[in-house]
Amino acid sequence: MQLLSPLCFSIIRNLFCILLLFTSARGLLAADSSDLFITAYQACLEGDKLEGEGHTQDALKKYWFAESLIKEIVRNDPSWQKAVVEHRQKQVRDGLRRLQPGVTFPDVIKTPPSEHQIGGPVLQILNARLEGSDAGSKKLQVTIKSLPKETIDVTQVKVQVYFYDEENGVVVPSKSQVTSSWTSSPVDWKNGEHELLEVRHLPESANPRIKFVGYLIAVYYKGDLQDCRADPPRLKKLFEPKYFIGSEE
Repeated sequence: MQLLSPLCFSIIRNLFCILLLFTSARGLLAADSSDLFITAYQACLEGDKLEGEGHTQDALKKYWFAESLIKEIVRNDPSWQKAVVEHRQKQVRDGLRRLQPGVTFPDVIKTPPSEHQIGGPVLQILNARLEGSDAGSKKLQVTIKSLPKETIDVTQVKVQVYFYDEENGVVVPSKSQVTSSWTSSPVDWKNGEHELLEVRHLPESANPRIKFVGYLIAVYYKGDLQDCRADPPRLKKLFEPKYFIGSEE
């Protein structure tokens, strides 16, 4: 009996893996858009992890799998969560471009920008400064500006600030008390002026097993993410803020 050469065996194995991916995708196409999106989201996260570990081929398979599911959502249910789908597809395709330079996507989703998104974000984080010791209380000052001549509906502005600790070698959201207040009143961003938000991080007690890591700031307007800043930057990837939170929150 003639044995397969290593090269032939490798080709057959890769074809088998691709067949499995397409078979899985076809089975998922019968699901609704929310199920497809969750599966695509999980595949994207797995791709990010594999890419970070240097497993390029496995990461590519995950990214392509996620891409196929997102394309199916756009094809069969184009009105479903357009902004969210567009954001996730961009992340998937960015991953594919990193690992497979030169790849093109002629069917990029084109979502008409909402009125307050035309010309870019209307609110931006100008500066963030953290004061205090690692073991004690801290004060984070966040300066936020608006576009000149942009009328801001203050009731539609949401600023989320998160602090993170390292506990037993794992980065987790801090359980410490957090308070916040604007330094001026009223807050209106008239004529493109800056507004300063002060956020205080108040640990209950010093714990040698808990080490302060950093913070993440996300600014939303009418439910859309306007700007995000993290220190250290890796927190933005570990705890990615939602692209859309809904104006009702």
